[in-house]
Amino acid sequence: MEKIIYFDNAATTFPKPAEVISEVTSVMRYRCGNPGRSSHKIALAASDVIYECREKLAGMFGGKPENLIFTQNATHALNMGIKTALHRGDHVLISDTEHNSVIRPVATLAQRGLITYDIYTAFEDGEQQLREIRSKLRPKTSMVCACHHSNICNFILPIRDIGAFCRRKGIMFLVDASQSAGTLPINMEKDNIDLLCAPGHKGLYGPPGTGFVIYGSRFDDPENLPDTFTEGGNGIRSTERSMPDFLPERLEAGTLAVPAIAGLSKGADFILSFPQSKLYQQECDLCARMRSELKTLDRICIHGSGDGSILLFSVSGCDSEVFASALDEYGICVRAGLHCSPLAHRKLGTPPDGAIRVSFGAFNTEAQVNTFCSITEKLLKTL
Repeated sequence: MEKIIYFDNAATTFPKPAEVISEVTSVMRYRCGNPGRSSHKIALAASDVIYECREKLAGMFGGKPENLIFTQNATHALNMGIKTALHRGDHVLISDTEHNSVIRPVATLAQRGLITYDIYTAFEDGEQQLREIRSKLRPKTSMVCACHHSNICNFILPIRDIGAFCRRKGIMFLVDASQSAGTLPINMEKDNIDLLCAPGHKGLYGPPGTGFVIYGSRFDDPENLPDTFTEGGNGIRSTERSMPDFLPERLEAGTLAVPAIAGLSKGADFILSFPQSKLYQQECDLCARMRSELKTLDRICIHGSGDGSILLFSVSGCDSEVFASALDEYGICVRAGLHCSPLAHRKLGTPPDGAIRVSFGAFNTEAQVNTFCSITEKLLKTL
């Protein structure tokens, strides 16, 4: 592959750590049995792979291993969390920074006449946020959804404040940790999170096709047992025609992606090998340097503010997709458009075609930032 500079880590982190790649290959060769289906050594080895990752991730986020459900990505996790926890007649609140992975399942349930929902304005200040949420409450509000970290800018919701408020009100609190899992501190108990949904392939540096939802202690009560999402075999109570009434087997039907989950486990190890927040601070420093350089260039409009690892900008007189394609000709990978977050783009006031997102990861360098800024300055003179 040609030499590239990869600044699309908010979509998926790249490259993956060497130990992640090695573990996926190892499992494919020696431990790729079907977990929970047989008692032979290969199947048992696969079961060990699954449980090790389940226990590790649950420990990272303050959840219970048995309440962690593996999914194929965060979108799958969010759909599962939303659709298994809500009931007919419920009212849901979602923020104006949500990704389509929250907007669309909630809107679909509403279109079918099953629930109602409203959109609340997101604020980073806790007191201001709680006043806004309180003003949107209805008698049947049963869930508040919060995008912990926006996928297009450095906007972070005060999830601990929201979680404490929801717990006092007896309202379920769902957190979309797609951009924060692995980078920002999250603890389900301390943050009063009832449903934590995250991908494995972003801040946890696992392979694509991995994700999870962790159900909080609220769902340990048999009366709050989540509805099933996918029905099928899992090696448990095979003579019964309904799914088991306990987690994780109630929500995990069919064969799990053992090699990918093994890679995710090593991705978590990669994150845990660094002092807390070290990688994120490194990414923030690089982002701040790029922001400072781009601010000096004519035609560049930077959207959003605050420290973080994402930079969003547009170029006056040039479509975002055109500019991103021009960068790609120089081997620079970014993402342009609306990033599946139309509400957030509307909140930031970006152009109709969206904007260009630069997102940093563990393997980006200062030299890459300098190259990016130099090429951007060159392109501004020609496009």
